[in-house]
Amino acid sequence: SSISHPFFSMATFLEMLQPLKESGSPGVRRMLTADPTEDLLIDAYLAPWKESVFTDGLPTLLQQAIALLPVHSALKFARFLKHGYDTQWDMTGAVPKHLEQLRPQ
Repeated sequence: SSISHPFFSMATFLEMLQPLKESGSPGVRRMLTADPTEDLLIDAYLAPWKESVFTDGLPTLLQQAIALLPVHSALKFARFLKHGYDTQWDMTGAVPKHLEQLRPQ
């Protein structure tokens, strides 16, 4: 079991969109780089949470999840490696790759 942040899934989704924005098909790049697209996706994801007590802080909570995503991902892949889940996929570089994202650019 683990403790998680409910917005890590959206943070992961946004991270996965980045390569598509840069090298996806022309139609996909055009759609993902259109001004409101990412904001609309974020708004749609946060909509069910707007009834919670944290309504005003939802964008901040998402930004915190985005900032912590490299740590979450590194720990997740370390756990996979520890339990032998690397037989089907090569995950050996995943932990350093995610931790590298924490270094200032």
